[in-house]
Amino acid sequence: VALALQGLYHVPVEMDLTKARDISKLVQQAGQYTVEGWKPVVGEFLYTRESGGVVSQFHVPDSIEPYSSEVVGAERKIVLGKKSGLASIDMKGKELGLTIPEDKRGEILAEVKDIGTSNKRLVTDDEFKGVVERVVT
Repeated sequence: VALALQGLYHVPVEMDLTKARDISKLVQQAGQYTVEGWKPVVGEFLYTRESGGVVSQFHVPDSIEPYSSEVVGAERKIVLGKKSGLASIDMKGKELGLTIPEDKRGEILAEVKDIGTSNKRLVTDDEFKGVVERVVT
């Protein structure tokens, strides 16, 4: 409610919304309850992006997020997996300080998608570094 008042109606609120996620974690621990990662405000993966199309808009947060991650003290991040696209490869490479030649991007993306699909999970940063090293050298 406080976020809606502040974000939609510009009503000043006395709550520090950046603490909402930490408070949620404490309540979850105390109540032995888990909030799904995609839930608004407190979801662990709310600002995590895998889809290539969405990642391509990562530099324009207003186009993909209803409110800034900073408002609720969340971190924005890119992950890799079966839904990744070339923009995902580029951004993750830049984030990790890797040089990815233009002509190798497609091959790297194919390997990332294969790992994500065959293992039914996201690709770790270390796995991605290994893929880049294998493909580029």
